[in-house]
Amino acid sequence: MRVRCLRISSATTGQARADSKWLTVGKAYAVLGVLASAERGILLQLFSDDHVSAFFAARDFEIVDGAVSDHWRCTLHNGALEIGFPSLLRRGFWEDFFEGSEEARLELQRIRVQFFGGDQSN
Repeated sequence: MRVRCLRISSATTGQARADSKWLTVGKAYAVLGVLASAERGILLQLFSDDHVSAFFAARDFEIVDGAVSDHWRCTLHNGALEIGFPSLLRRGFWEDFFEGSEEARLELQRIRVQFFGGDQSN
């Protein structure tokens, strides 16, 4: 699945922003996963411009290619529907990753290379 950034909005207020260090308006991004919940709405997990994985409001994007990976799975956790690669949906994966786990870093790199060719943008 690929999406194109149409606008940039604040994650906290939803108000439009002129620019961001995370995203570029007009740029296409590969989708790593999707999170949907009543509280947060629909969020897309992307590799940002600085190659950090983060969630962004789906309302700020248009779908360029709606085909999803055959490897994605769905889970329900605390009332939220999570869709993505099974190893990344594992409870604690992202905590491990951001705490510097080499195993988690290598797993994310493996997914990036295997499924996205190492590049996340056009």
